[in-house]
Amino acid sequence: MPKKEEPGYIEALRKKTENLLKEVQCLQEAISPELASLEERSRIGDHELSRLEHALTLKSDGHFDLRISEDEMVCMADFYPPTPNGAPIDPDKVQERLHALGVVHGIDWESISNALVACNIDRKEVLDVVVARGTPPTPEVPAHYVLEEQFQQKKKVPVDSEERVDYRTISPFTIMKKGDLLAKLVPLQPGMFGRNVRGREIPYPTEPVQLLVGSKNLEAREDGIYATADGILKIQEGKVSVEEILQISGNVDYHTGNIDFPGDLIIGGDIQEGFKVRAGGTLLCDGTIYASDIFCKGDLIVKGGIIGKGKSKVIVEGSIQVRFLEHCYIESKGNVYSEVGALHSIVYTLGKFQTGKKGLVVGGKIYAQEGIYAAIIGTLSSPKTELLLGNDYQVHRKLEWIRDKSIEISVKLKEIDQTLKRDPRNAELVSIKETLHKNFRTLADASQRLIHFLTRNEKARLQVWGMIVPGTYIEICNVSFIVPRILKRVTLYLNRKMGRVEMQPFTANES
Repeated sequence: MPKKEEPGYIEALRKKTENLLKEVQCLQEAISPELASLEERSRIGDHELSRLEHALTLKSDGHFDLRISEDEMVCMADFYPPTPNGAPIDPDKVQERLHALGVVHGIDWESISNALVACNIDRKEVLDVVVARGTPPTPEVPAHYVLEEQFQQKKKVPVDSEERVDYRTISPFTIMKKGDLLAKLVPLQPGMFGRNVRGREIPYPTEPVQLLVGSKNLEAREDGIYATADGILKIQEGKVSVEEILQISGNVDYHTGNIDFPGDLIIGGDIQEGFKVRAGGTLLCDGTIYASDIFCKGDLIVKGGIIGKGKSKVIVEGSIQVRFLEHCYIESKGNVYSEVGALHSIVYTLGKFQTGKKGLVVGGKIYAQEGIYAAIIGTLSSPKTELLLGNDYQVHRKLEWIRDKSIEISVKLKEIDQTLKRDPRNAELVSIKETLHKNFRTLADASQRLIHFLTRNEKARLQVWGMIVPGTYIEICNVSFIVPRILKRVTLYLNRKMGRVEMQPFTANES
């Protein structure tokens, strides 16, 4: 007997059935487009396969396509090979097609021939073949000046034997000498018209060039631009000039390197230790010179002082004006003025040496042809100070050199004589001895002639408005005098008739 249904059973079954039908409908809606797409692709695949099968049974000739670039400077081709039963590409057809497109210039028949061989014989597609190329125009280059190579290239960094760089020798400045060729003239280079593949003429452009305009201390000639003065080369916005004055706003140091300038030189700071400065004119330094070698053809003006540390030289062909001198070596053909004075320094001058109102000279040597003027000479605790007046220091040094060399020759002659006593027939030593004797006589003769030019100013005076300490050595025109006691406000001079150095009271109008 069938089981009796529970209440609500039918209703539950109905709901489950409705849910199932909804799920089936959703599934059908989802897969219907996908099935349609798959069926369509299947039909296309069958069609393509049918076409391929048909193509394999048909004959296809070789063919090609031509295309011209937008600027009409290039014509390119793609070559397609024939099927086994197809006809090859006819070269005449290529020529006809080029003619039809108007391609008449720059046709590359060799490239076309190579492409046809690969296509017709090797049955390969040959794509992107340049079959014609236009001729680009040649720009016109205006006449212009080109800097000489030495003014364009970077300076080589100097190194010593141990491959060390001496950065003091690297300078950012380019120095010109009068008559130097700065830039060569490059004449006008005419332009040439171009032509595209269709034979149309293309106008040529004018190539932009950097125009150099010569200005200060430069002269344009037929072949180039030349410097008309010594100076520093400056190039700014195409304008070139040679400045006769070099101004450095700061110190001479590793930023500037050593300076070798043919004109006037203005330095806004110090000259640091170990650097070399050469000026062809006046050198003005707003700071202090520290143990640096200085050569100046004009005057030297230093608002600070010169601290030589006993290892540098300052050589000036003009006069010198400084605040102080300390442990330095000075040569000047003009006057030397040191406001504070000179401390343990060696000073040579063909002019006079003078200090300020309170200036003093302590230690060292002063050679002054035209006289010495100072407030104080020496201190009781300082080393001896030597003052030499009236003589030409250049002649004096030559005589000293002759004396030293003569002594060396004398010593060498004695050595040779001792050797010849043991070996009197040594021809080589005899020859050397004769040569040394000859040189000794030559030096003696030179010394005799130079001695007449040593004394230049017998009126040279030492004037002191303060005091001179005992032990100070004074020499006027080779006549010496050693100060025996403290002397105050005194003038020392040479009494030629008496052959001695004498003194008299100092008066203000003498200075």
